[in-house]
Amino acid sequence: MVAVRDGRVHELNAPARELFHGIVVGTKLEELFEESCRPAASEAVSRESSSSTTTLQVKHARGPLRVRFLVLSGPDEKLLIAAASGVGLADELGGNLMAANSELAKLARELSRRIDEFDTIKQALVRADEAARSLRAELDELGRASNAVSEAVADLPQSDVSAVLTMIALQARALTHADYVALGIGTDEATPFHPWVFLGVPQETAHAIGRFPRPVGTLGTVARKGELVRVADVHRHPDFQGLPPHHFELESFLGVPIQYRGRSVGNLYLGKKSGAPEFSEQDERLIRALASRVAVAIETALLYTSESLQRQWLQNNIDQMPDGVLLYDEHGRLKARNQAIAELVCAEPGRTDPYGNEATFDAREPDGRITPPDELPIVRAIRDEEATFRRELLLRRRDGDFVPVWVSTVPVRDPKDRLSGVVMVVSDISAHRELERLREEWAAVVAHDLRQPLGAIAMTADAELRLHSGELAEHERRAFERIRSASERLSRMVADLSDASLIESRRLSIEPRSVDVHALVGSVVESLSEATAAYDVRIQAEPGETAWVDPDRIHQVLANLISNAAKYGQSGTEITIEVAAHDDFLELIVTNHGPGIASEDLPFLFGRFTRADDPRRPRAPGLGLGLYIAKGLVEAHGGKIWAESVPGDTTRFHFTMPREVSPAHPRLAHEAAPWRAHQRGRTRRPRVS
Repeated sequence: MVAVRDGRVHELNAPARELFHGIVVGTKLEELFEESCRPAASEAVSRESSSSTTTLQVKHARGPLRVRFLVLSGPDEKLLIAAASGVGLADELGGNLMAANSELAKLARELSRRIDEFDTIKQALVRADEAARSLRAELDELGRASNAVSEAVADLPQSDVSAVLTMIALQARALTHADYVALGIGTDEATPFHPWVFLGVPQETAHAIGRFPRPVGTLGTVARKGELVRVADVHRHPDFQGLPPHHFELESFLGVPIQYRGRSVGNLYLGKKSGAPEFSEQDERLIRALASRVAVAIETALLYTSESLQRQWLQNNIDQMPDGVLLYDEHGRLKARNQAIAELVCAEPGRTDPYGNEATFDAREPDGRITPPDELPIVRAIRDEEATFRRELLLRRRDGDFVPVWVSTVPVRDPKDRLSGVVMVVSDISAHRELERLREEWAAVVAHDLRQPLGAIAMTADAELRLHSGELAEHERRAFERIRSASERLSRMVADLSDASLIESRRLSIEPRSVDVHALVGSVVESLSEATAAYDVRIQAEPGETAWVDPDRIHQVLANLISNAAKYGQSGTEITIEVAAHDDFLELIVTNHGPGIASEDLPFLFGRFTRADDPRRPRAPGLGLGLYIAKGLVEAHGGKIWAESVPGDTTRFHFTMPREVSPAHPRLAHEAAPWRAHQRGRTRRPRVS
């Protein structure tokens, strides 16, 4: 075998030295062959590797010798595998050797190709390893940058949005080695960025430049269009509009938008790459990755700041309100309260409300009973999501006095109609109650002073009609009858004013006893037979049902409801009085048919001086105190009263009363509130009859 490189023998083995006469390293290839065979030998060697052999004459010590040889091509050299030809068995063995060597040549070429592929793969693995190390380094740097920004966010409220933005700018500068870094928030081209933080710019230069920039030009391309900008010279960017006076020189530029859920939350600008003419693709990749990681941090800081400002605004506003205001979350936890409520806060230390808050109030019912925890307005708002409007309670102050208040609670709902909190408003109504007391006392005095002269007028008119009926002319008799009728109406009005005054002052007394309800209803219906003559009155009650009530007061309530049914019902229709028995109370229902009551009027029916007259009918006489007094009388028995109406069809009034005596129910239903005695400067005991 002979290895040939650059047309000369490069290497040979011992059999080749025997076969080729005078061959040495460096011998020209053509000198191995007879002169006549040299062109064919050059042509055979110049060809690529071949599996066929070529027979040529070579120089030998014993003369010309025919030799068969095979040419194999390597990367830098040719390999000649030669054997003597025409010597019988040797020639056959040589042929076999040539064939074997041909297969070996194929294997050698495949091995060479595989080695080349291995070298290529090895080089690719080396490059991949270098890229992985570089990527790990970038990720480590980004991780450190993200941690630093997260710590700045965690420091809220000690830090602010500017502090978070400054930390982001510092990390961007460390990642890219930029001389100048700025970060601004804003997309309105008419308004400067705010806030706007910058690094690398001397303070005197910043002062000389003046106001913060607006998102216009190249800055606007990033801020308003959301495009990334990386240029070697910002002056050549198509949107560049120049630099303001006193601005430092700026060439290389990198601008990256910071977006959160498709919305701009900031813009990062870098200028003048230190030690390089421009920012690289790696710089761009790092800043884009940083922008994607810090977007949520900026959004969090903005939301926190916005919430803090709104909370402060809300606190300032509720602090200026004269009423006490308390704000609770959806779990009933107290979140804020104003200064006005401080005067009403008085509770035993260590006591908590049903939601774990330190107890704020010592709340009582208007009659002085402690309000059960599950009946507190805040509990009903959280538990039942039910609003409460102007519920009257008594709150004990720090000095021990009780203050009458109206408590209102309103559940607050989120856009998905879920409870998100509760607002409670506590209004001190001491002045209002004192005015009412004065008015009630005045009404009581007027009623008392009117009762005697009205009685004298009625008695005189009645006496004249009885004693001189035969002597009076017709017009004189009618005049005395009008006087008697008017005095009776005035007496009823005076009685109503008196009862209303007693109810308001919580001095209304009742004398409860066991009463046959069926008999009571029948007596009321009989007493109103004249007023209900145009109606079919039906009583639906089981005989033997008894109630623990003051019969005169319940007679008064039922008479008012039945007379109203006749007054506002349709003539010729039915009036029904139904008694329904429940476990511990009876329910009376008075139903009539007629124009009914508008739904917007129902909540106000039981107020003082309230009327729900039908404009199509003549106005009924009265002060509008009947239902107000009925409500007071029913509540004096521990019951409830309400109304239901279908306009143009039926109207039903319901009220309840106890079936039997309850030890917890005092003979005096409405005790005078403790605060009244203090306000009046005396300790008058409530009247018990």
